[in-house]
Amino acid sequence: ISDRIAKEKDWIVIKVNPEAMLYENVIYGLTHALHSSGLSASLNINLSPLSVSFSNDNFTYSSEEGKLENLLEQAGKRKKKVLICMDEITNNKETRVFLHSFQIYLRDSLPVYILASGLPQNVYSVINSKTLTFLRRAQKCNLSPLELSTVRQEDSRVFSLPAKTVMGMSKLTNGYS
Repeated sequence: ISDRIAKEKDWIVIKVNPEAMLYENVIYGLTHALHSSGLSASLNINLSPLSVSFSNDNFTYSSEEGKLENLLEQAGKRKKKVLICMDEITNNKETRVFLHSFQIYLRDSLPVYILASGLPQNVYSVINSKTLTFLRRAQKCNLSPLELSTVRQEDSRVFSLPAKTVMGMSKLTNGYS
């Protein structure tokens, strides 16, 4: 999905690791995408201790939320929509904080979307967080597990292992590749 959307001229796709510096990675990706399309901006990251500063021709921002909000506004002015992709989402503090900001950006009608995927128990753990209730109303696409026989057949083809080992491996996937 993300690869197909990335081919559209009015979209910016940013792929992030939900376990690592979400704000910084989205800010970096969006700054790079907007800069390559003509926005004058700079991003400086010093990891010891973690310090991030962002500036463009008019402002300097001190919070990640503010920096990202400004970049999303810039994207909107350029008629760009931003898709943030999170694969293997987990219910950790950084993800929850980032999703709270996302809720604010939605309320402010900024052109940002999130495509998150992961194991059902991880997705539902995030959706059912006490303070992220807006996610319960979000559009979802539930994919059912693959048939065990399909997983076993593909594992057997790829790994060339004894049938008993392949069966054990296939069961461990719970139907998700």
